[in-house]
Amino acid sequence: MSGGGDTGVLIRAYGWQATPLGPPEAWPIALKTAVSLMLGAAQPVYVAWGPELTSLYNDGYRPIVGSKHPSGIGAPFRVLWAEIWDEFRPIVEATMAGEAQHFIDRPIALDGRPGRPIGYFTFSYTALRDESGAAAGFYCAATETTEEVLVRNALAAERLRQRLMLQQMPGFAAYLSGPEHRFDHVNNAYVEMAGDRDYIGRTAREVFTEIEDQGFFELLDQVYRTGEAFAARAMPIEFAGDGRIRFIDFLYEPIRDQTGAVTGIFVAGYDVSERLAAETLLRESEERSRRIVEGVKDHAIVVTDLGGTIVDWTPGAEAIFGWPAAEIVGESAELLFTPEDRAAGVPACELATAHDKGCANDERWHLRRDGTRFYANGSVRPLHDARGEVAGFIKIARDETGRRDVEARLRASEEFNRRILASSADCIKVLDLDGRVEFMSDGGLSVM
Repeated sequence: MSGGGDTGVLIRAYGWQATPLGPPEAWPIALKTAVSLMLGAAQPVYVAWGPELTSLYNDGYRPIVGSKHPSGIGAPFRVLWAEIWDEFRPIVEATMAGEAQHFIDRPIALDGRPGRPIGYFTFSYTALRDESGAAAGFYCAATETTEEVLVRNALAAERLRQRLMLQQMPGFAAYLSGPEHRFDHVNNAYVEMAGDRDYIGRTAREVFTEIEDQGFFELLDQVYRTGEAFAARAMPIEFAGDGRIRFIDFLYEPIRDQTGAVTGIFVAGYDVSERLAAETLLRESEERSRRIVEGVKDHAIVVTDLGGTIVDWTPGAEAIFGWPAAEIVGESAELLFTPEDRAAGVPACELATAHDKGCANDERWHLRRDGTRFYANGSVRPLHDARGEVAGFIKIARDETGRRDVEARLRASEEFNRRILASSADCIKVLDLDGRVEFMSDGGLSVM
């Protein structure tokens, strides 16, 4: 019984003659061999022998014994490990009955380690037999795995946290591991987009055979090989049985280990098919509206901001007012009013009325680019933004100068004819369809 470091020295110097084991020179060959192996072992080893299972251990085992060293040498198992005796008694009894025991990462609470009350250990119990072949003790080879277990648990907790976060993401997301891009996790949004498939543990090429020629696998290979992320917008993708082409915004982000090596790819994105369809419909609607508005040449349509600056000018406005859009957009709409209306504050009053009441009548004289005047009949209404707030105004006007002149001439002609008829000495009457008198000459009045 030689070597074994400091603990070996303590074992050799221990007064074994006062224990059930007796002096070392009288120990059975099996015990001497076990102790010799124990002291020569690099890993933690514990040996128990005799009716009280007297304890012996090497230097490697001292961190497990903790503050109970050196008094643990020569102590009975049930005394040294009093805090776990109830838990370990069935294990010891099974070992002494000839059943080899083995445990991996078993949590054990030890009193001799107050700074770390619970440790994790991988260990085995093997019966040691005396000359008669009966189990007289056991040999325990142990390895503390506390650090590895704690790190592993922390990583598992982090993975769980990430997966919970992943599950709550509004867009689709997945983790792919290794150069073959094997699915580790997908969230509900991913399944909703790509279908309910057998994802976990299978490679992307195995899961999505139908997109082999659509370029996605080559992009995954590129990101894994180069370690450079890839992002795309509105990329088309067609799934089997879907019956339509989808469009997705997505990101391939490399996942790296502690050394910086790429170990997988994080996939995230959104199905933007409906948004693109809505944008297309909106553009088509806006284009139709634009063509309609530009086709209206007998009405001027002018859009201003809140301050009255012109921001949009239709062909109809150019036809009526004479200004091309390139010259008038960005100018104040006050240019369209007569000097006397500008002096009276009519432009600002018109916008204020439209803002407060939702509409302002716009029947007044206006100016053309060449300085001539025309009579416009129209209105001014507010334009609202997405929040419902007034963001500007739209002014619609029609040139009524010709109609106004015709009506004035007609009124003058009617008044002229009326005066002629009224001065006649004859009895002249004008009756409506019901025979009621609408007009009678002076001569008719004298007759009556």
